[in-house]
Amino acid sequence: MSDEHSPSKYTNRLPAHQALEEFLRVLTEKSKLAREKYRVVQNIQYGDSDRQVVDIYYPDKVESETEVVFFFHGGYWQEGNPEMYGLTAIPVAQSGKICVVVGTDLTPHVSFSTILEQCRKAICHFANFFPLTSKITISGHSSGGHLCAMLLSTDWSVFGKDISSYLERTLRKAVLICGIFELQHLKETRENENLKLTTEEAIKNSPISAHNIKTLKENISNFGCELVLVCVENDAPTILQWNDAYLKELKSNNVHVTYKLLNGLDHFNVIQNITDPASALAQIIVQ
Repeated sequence: MSDEHSPSKYTNRLPAHQALEEFLRVLTEKSKLAREKYRVVQNIQYGDSDRQVVDIYYPDKVESETEVVFFFHGGYWQEGNPEMYGLTAIPVAQSGKICVVVGTDLTPHVSFSTILEQCRKAICHFANFFPLTSKITISGHSSGGHLCAMLLSTDWSVFGKDISSYLERTLRKAVLICGIFELQHLKETRENENLKLTTEEAIKNSPISAHNIKTLKENISNFGCELVLVCVENDAPTILQWNDAYLKELKSNNVHVTYKLLNGLDHFNVIQNITDPASALAQIIVQ
């Protein structure tokens, strides 16, 4: 990955390869702990392919109104699966909420548009699992932050009156963590060998594009949804740059957004530390 796009080169803690190795090790160890600590149903399919699955983690006490947190993982739309990110369920389940960790197909096997359609399909599908929930939070890290932003920029009326009404009643919070909000800058990088972005698709699927900001603003208003943008001090320059640009674009369009800069953290340990219920990110998600 090009240096300016590579968060592992900017942790200020470890050499890049060690930062990645540590991240994968912690994901594995703490996700295993999550599966041991909480009841989980894995690989619940919502689509035709093997990767269109979710893992659902349950707190000790579950009622029909129990709140639900969806988490969309990172990996530059090319890597990752729900099992790897079970650690995100620990603070959620500990706070008495259900955690749904979402998986999709990945590039280069499918396009960006296909991945986004799968995310929308997952939301529609699992609305039927939790029809009486009192609140839904969507959250995502890195490329998962991009996917969450695009869910907020979706015209849900296309998917029917039922899902639109459901989200108006339940979707109350969105937490975008170290998100990637502009895609055109990736077209000329070597990452695009796998991403296979065209100009048309990059514009269509960039949260910062004017048409997506417009739809997001309408949804935030209609749903009464709190939007939280989370950044870390030590991240890749392009991620910081486009988070800043996205924040400015949201504010210039009078979108109410809360901005949280987590000092001393990087793209990886912000997730590694989420299992501590006192950590800043855990608090932001579950409050």
